[in-house]
Amino acid sequence: MNAISATMPRATTKKPDIARVVECTVLLSFLIPIGFVIEKIVTYEQVGVTSTHTQGDYILMLTSCLLGLLVAHLPLLLAKVLKMEIPPGMRVMYSGFLFCAIFLGEVMSFYYRVAHWDDILHLSSGIMIGLFGSMLVTNLCKTKVRINLPPVAVAVFCFCFAICVGAVWEIFEFSMDALLGLNMQKTMLQSGEELQGHLAVVDTMKDIIVDTCGSLIASIAVFFSFKRHKEFRKPMKNTKNQTFEAGEREGEYAA
Repeated sequence: MNAISATMPRATTKKPDIARVVECTVLLSFLIPIGFVIEKIVTYEQVGVTSTHTQGDYILMLTSCLLGLLVAHLPLLLAKVLKMEIPPGMRVMYSGFLFCAIFLGEVMSFYYRVAHWDDILHLSSGIMIGLFGSMLVTNLCKTKVRINLPPVAVAVFCFCFAICVGAVWEIFEFSMDALLGLNMQKTMLQSGEELQGHLAVVDTMKDIIVDTCGSLIASIAVFFSFKRHKEFRKPMKNTKNQTFEAGEREGEYAA
C-alpha cells in the first residue's frame, strides 16, 4: 500500500493569486456605481437639486469609473510591452491606489469629507511611480548587455520619472476640466462655487509639491537599495562575451 501511494502523483495546491483577487475587487468597485451614477445624471434636472452633488460631480464620477476600468489593466499591459514581471506587491499597491482615488475619492466624496485625502494620494503616487522607475532600471540591468549605472544616476532617473508622470497627470486634469467641464483640479467647491485668483491654483500647485516630496522619498530609498545590492552594477557578459559600461564610447567593450 505504501509503495502504491508513493508512486501516485501528489496533488499540488496552487496558491491563490492575491493580487488578481484585489484587482477584480477594485474593478467591481468601478463597475457597480456606473448604473447609479448614470441614473443620477439623467434624472438630475427632473428631480432638482436634492443633494450636495452637482450634475458635474456625477459626470466626474462616471468619467472616473470608466477611466478606472481602463487603467486598471495598465500593469498587465506594461508587463507585455516591456517584457517584464510586475511584482504582486506593486500590483496590489496600484489597485489600492485606484480604489482610494476613484471609488473612495470621487464616488464616496472622500476628497471633500476627509482632510488632506488628495495630498495622501499624491504622496503615495509619487512614491509608487518612483519605485516603478527603479523596476524599469532593474529590468534593464537584467538584459544580456548590462548597463553599469551608479546608484545616484538611478535615483535621479526615478525622481525625474515620477515628477514627469505627475506633470502629465496635471495636464490631463486641466484638459478634462476644459473639454468636459469637470472639476478634477478642484477649482470649484462642492457647492458649485468657483474659486478665483490664487485660490484657483492652490490645489494644482499643492499636488505638484506633494508629488515632488513622494518622488524624493522614493529616489532616496532607491539610492540606498541600489547601493546595497551591488550586483545590479556589475557588468554581465553577453553571448559574445562583451559588456557595455555606461559612459564608455561606442565600440569600446571589455572582454
